[in-house]
Order: sequence, then C-alpha cells, then structure tokens
Amino acid sequence: MPFDAEGLARTALVRILPRTRYRLGAPNDARFTAFAPQTVRIAYRQQGAEPAFLLFSGPGQDARAAALEAARWAEANWRPSAIQRRVRPGVVVVQVAPASELLPAGPVPGAAVPAAVWTVDSESGRVEVAGRPPGSPPAGEIKRASSALARGEQPPPLGELDLAERSLMQVRTRSMPLRLSGVVGIVIVLFALRFGLSSLLGVLAYGSLIARSPVVGLVGVIANGLLVLGVLLGVGVLLNVGNLAWTLPGVSSPERRTRTLAWVGYAVVMRLLALTVSYVLPQFRTGG
Repeated sequence: MPFDAEGLARTALVRILPRTRYRLGAPNDARFTAFAPQTVRIAYRQQGAEPAFLLFSGPGQDARAAALEAARWAEANWRPSAIQRRVRPGVVVVQVAPASELLPAGPVPGAAVPAAVWTVDSESGRVEVAGRPPGSPPAGEIKRASSALARGEQPPPLGELDLAERSLMQVRTRSMPLRLSGVVGIVIVLFALRFGLSSLLGVLAYGSLIARSPVVGLVGVIANGLLVLGVLLGVGVLLNVGNLAWTLPGVSSPERRTRTLAWVGYAVVMRLLALTVSYVLPQFRTGG
C-alpha cells in the first residue's frame, strides 16, 4: 500500500527518538532555513562526538540539496571544543517517493561532512541503504517502518510522536540505577580479565580436540566462543560502543524492571558459561 514521507518519518521516529539522542527540529527553526523547504521532517542530535541530522524528504523535494545544505550547516556549527575535542558530524536524508523519482542511494559527493541519501520506494516499501555517515540512525528502524506501512498499517498519530520526544529526557535521566551500573561495570571488567584471553585460547584448544573427541571439542568451542562474545558485548554496552547502550533490546528499555532483568539474565548466562568452561569441560577433556 502506498505511503508518504510524513507517515514513514512518524513511524520510524517514534521508535528512534526514545532509543537515541535524536530530537525533533521545527521546520520554522531559523537555524535550518537553508534545507527545511526540502524536507518534511527534521531530527538532529547535537551532543557527543558524532552529532548528526536525520532528514526526511518527499516527492518534489531535492534530497541531495537538503543533504548538502545540512552538511554545510553541520560543518560550520558542530565543531570541536574544550569539552568535546573530537567531533565527526554526519547527515542522512531519507528520500521517500515513487521509484521513478528516487535518487541513487549512497554518499553525497561534495558534502562538507559525510552525508548520504537513503531511499524508500513509497509504493513497494523497498529500502536502499548505502553509506553510513557518523551518527547514522539504525537503518533497521527505517526498514521496519517501511515494511509496516507497506502492509497497510497506519502511521502513529502526532501525539504519539510528541510523547516519544518528551520521553527522551526521561530515558536519558533514568537509564540505569547508578549503583547497579557500577556493579555491572565491575563484574564485566572482572569477567573480561578472567575469561577474555583464556576463552579465546580455549576456542583454539578445543578446536584441536574435535578430531579426537568431536562432542567435547565442539561444545568447548561453542562455550568458549559464547563467553568471548558475551564479554565483548558487555564491554560494548559499558563503553556505549556504536550507541549499544541506547539501542540494544533489554538494556536500552525505558523501564527499570526490564533493564534490571536484562542484566540479571546476562549475568546468569555468563555464570553458566564460566562454570562450563572452568569446571565441566575440563573433566570431559581429561577423560577423553
């Protein structure tokens, strides 16, 4: 079912805003007059090392011109400071139009900062994502929104979008209890020190055992590999690598109960893997 740029923007932003540091920009904001006429929705993120624009452009609007103007503004205004010494701005323009009007998806040549156009066929729902400027939103949310609208689902009302933006500050201010965050951080660091390198070596050791004892070797490779991945995931969330702390299901939930359960589940799984690697597998390996 055909849909428009406004519908896609609302459907995507109602999920993107609470999970990232993007917020809505008013079309009559004097700062954005150079590119606002070429957009139906403006979202931006100005904090951190990767400030960014997320713009939605519809039929008859020039998505490439919007990207160039937004990139020019970003380069002039989002600059390093005494507090933020490294800044890498980015611009993404999501063009929503019939296939015959879509630009080729990809990076925009000549932009002052990295910029890209992502395209969405408003008739089929097909999404083309090419180029990932700094601060890019999750492309999966654009694809999810497009698929939902193509199936005939209605976009959320304006009130729901406003609520999503108002909840942004609540999500940021009550992300995780400080005490729990500190405990999780200490546990992750201890796990990384204790099992990081040893589990990586365990993958190699049990891999060499597969020929002699296939079951023990395979279980050992899987258990050690999962432990390594678990440590990397925990460190990634702790350091917010790639904005994981705000996008990973469970730990990014606005509900404290959900976040706590996610971390408890993580701790239980990691503990079971650690017991398997440290106590269970060595007995079978010695017996084999």
